Amino acid sequence: MSPKYESNTRQRLAEITDAGQFEELATAVLREADERCRRVAHVGVNAEGRTIKAPVDGIVYISAAGERHLLAVHHTTSRKEALRAKWLNGPDSDLNKTLKELTAQRETVPDLGATLILTTNNEPGVQLLHDVEKAAREAGIEIQVWSGSALAHFLDVDPQGQWIRKTFLGVVPSRLSKELLGELSARSVALAPVQEDPEHWVEREVDAKLRNPVLDRIQFVLGNSGAGKSVACIKCLQQHVQGGRFGLVVTEGVVESSLTVEEAIERTLRSLQPNLADGAGSEALSLSSENEEFILVVEDVNGAAQPARLIEKIATWGTRATMERDSRRWRILCPVWPRTLALASSKSDKIANEAAVLVASFARKEGIAAVKRRRLGVTDLEAEAVATALGFDPLLIALHESTDAPPEPETVIQLYIEREVRMRPPKTAGVGRPSFAA
Repeated sequence: MSPKYESNTRQRLAEITDAGQFEELATAVLREADERCRRVAHVGVNAEGRTIKAPVDGIVYISAAGERHLLAVHHTTSRKEALRAKWLNGPDSDLNKTLKELTAQRETVPDLGATLILTTNNEPGVQLLHDVEKAAREAGIEIQVWSGSALAHFLDVDPQGQWIRKTFLGVVPSRLSKELLGELSARSVALAPVQEDPEHWVEREVDAKLRNPVLDRIQFVLGNSGAGKSVACIKCLQQHVQGGRFGLVVTEGVVESSLTVEEAIERTLRSLQPNLADGAGSEALSLSSENEEFILVVEDVNGAAQPARLIEKIATWGTRATMERDSRRWRILCPVWPRTLALASSKSDKIANEAAVLVASFARKEGIAAVKRRRLGVTDLEAEAVATALGFDPLLIALHESTDAPPEPETVIQLYIEREVRMRPPKTAGVGRPSFAA
């Protein structure tokens, strides 16, 4: 059964009158659909997207079976009745211009082969297709025609095609491509409830531990409230995604309602883009290369109704993947309080502790660096005095940034609460979630 084109792509293509736009769209399709066209030089359009005079619209030399081959591309938005003249008739037809280029190159490479690709946003008649094939065969070159319906099929069905369709036609994709998954990964990080200005980041021991590849599928990041464990996880994910890799922030509610990692990924992706097709979770994992893992950060199991149950489920996902020898690379980072982890079953607790990463208060140099990042102009001695007075506590150092009060824990917390109450409407007044220091 033919796919249903709800986006009306074929009609949208036929309505394109901007020749430069169509050439860029068709070239993008060819580069994804035909391996030989990956390196094609699009010489028929300038950097501003306007068509320019050139013997061919696209050209690339390739090697096939040890022989050199010229691949030429011509695009057109000509009406259906004008296609014959554009492709076949006269000295300036696309076929004749290609043959002229081929003849010139065969003076130095006599056995140079050639392929001509013709694209159109319309649908050529059957007789024209017969005549084009015959003329190309008599000229000793191969011919390919990408009609409007063929381009529309690729744009509607192929994941990379859907991304091209979004770029040029503004249609929201339903299939995951690497570009779309990268966009959704970045959006997921941006929506994370724990946010921290990268300008305030300091390098910590935990950062290196989370960045380094490990064999464990699950890493429980242990630390008391305010130690910076959640920020460390988000920081790791953000750097991972900024490096062109994939990952998501998963809520405890999604973990609770999902039976598998794939389902958790799919639910999260659909919260970002509801129209994604079934199987998006598995598709997302398959888009990660063998050398790049997919990272999931669980938002907050500590606040769940049954945190021990979620810890046990997450641990089970890791065990199951190992037993089933799942070759796809993924890792879950789960920030959790030690006392919450202690509620899990003995088996899950053992698994969790074996893969645990501990996050304590700032080390001396980390505390000094954190204060200096937030209070510009202070000396090392002044920064150390503040960090020491606040017990090298990441949360207190972060809260102290917005006040000139003495660095006393009780004062810092009290001033933060008062500020939050003043900033909120009376009905919703309360303590908000601070931006933790990492």
